[in-house]
Amino acid sequence: MDIHKPKPVRTWREFLKELGTIALGVGIALAAEQAVERWREHRQYLESRDAMRFELATNFSYIAQRPTISACASKRIAELTALLDKAEKHEAFDPPRWIGGASGARVRWVAETDAGRSGLFSPLEQRRFANVYSYMHSLDIEQDRERLVWARLQPLENRASVPPEMLPNLREALAQAQFEDERIVFMLELAKTYAQPLGLTVPVIDPGVWPDTWPHCVPLDTPRAEALRRSAYHMDLIGRVDRAQ
Repeated sequence: MDIHKPKPVRTWREFLKELGTIALGVGIALAAEQAVERWREHRQYLESRDAMRFELATNFSYIAQRPTISACASKRIAELTALLDKAEKHEAFDPPRWIGGASGARVRWVAETDAGRSGLFSPLEQRRFANVYSYMHSLDIEQDRERLVWARLQPLENRASVPPEMLPNLREALAQAQFEDERIVFMLELAKTYAQPLGLTVPVIDPGVWPDTWPHCVPLDTPRAEALRRSAYHMDLIGRVDRAQ
């Protein structure tokens, strides 16, 4: 095998030719490296965007039952208001055997920070995602407050009378329950409005995962054990849905 020793550069023309060859090689290598980096960033952008779109769409699918829940909550509030009116007038009423707690689905935030991990998200796109996530956070907070309010109404179960000193607190809780329900519905509608530009495809959750009926849809005279059974989520099917996602 012949080994050719490098030839010495004898003229400026040869020197510039050698220098140009080296510069061209370095330029090609840098351009290739930048192209690979841009491809990686673009792939990360697509993955992050798809993850957030899927997460938001799934959140919307889990809170799609809110109109039915709100209708039953409003009816329950009216029933308990009538009961307190009778108690205040010292009139007899049938003891409620079941009050029911608030119904709400937890929402997810795992993919929310992905928008900040890629410089390829435009300011407009970042703002659109941020708006929807903001209202989702507000929804979650209001649902927690709603759960606490309905917990304050649980002492009414199995009571044939209400002491006068309890009435102000119970009426305040009912007013707060009504406010929280209206607030949640309002937040949900705003979230849907801000989500429209994202063109989300909301998956349909298997209806079998939901309770047979929502807690506030169960009649007041239902025994507690029966009401719990009817308003329980079907956890085995929820596990299947989560695994499928």
